[in-house]
Amino acid sequence: MLVTLCALITALTCVSGVTVLTQKPPVLSVRKGETATMDCNLGTGTNAAAWHKQIPGGSPQYVLRFHRSYSSSYYGSGFSSPKFTSTHQSTTDYRLIIVTAVAIRTLCGLFVLCLFTVLKTLYRYLP
Repeated sequence: MLVTLCALITALTCVSGVTVLTQKPPVLSVRKGETATMDCNLGTGTNAAAWHKQIPGGSPQYVLRFHRSYSSSYYGSGFSSPKFTSTHQSTTDYRLIIVTAVAIRTLCGLFVLCLFTVLKTLYRYLP
């Protein structure tokens, strides 16, 4: 089964002005058993990024928060390593790693939250 991950790049107004969040790659195709990685530039320096999953029409679910200073992830209920992991490249660049062999059914939609900024990533299954 081929899964296409489609990212929406969203610019939102923050307390300090406009922050542009970018997701790379904008489209990513993976097969069951492969690993998907999503790179996010938060546009502003921070010590942590939090990822949330949301099924269309449902409420957001907390997946994990990665704290850069401690290089550690804190997981929400029902989410754990090795299904989901996160790393950072800098204070603005974070990466979410999804092991699709075990997490293929959870690829519905993810948010990355940082301060007052949100990047929404949408997923859809291809026949």
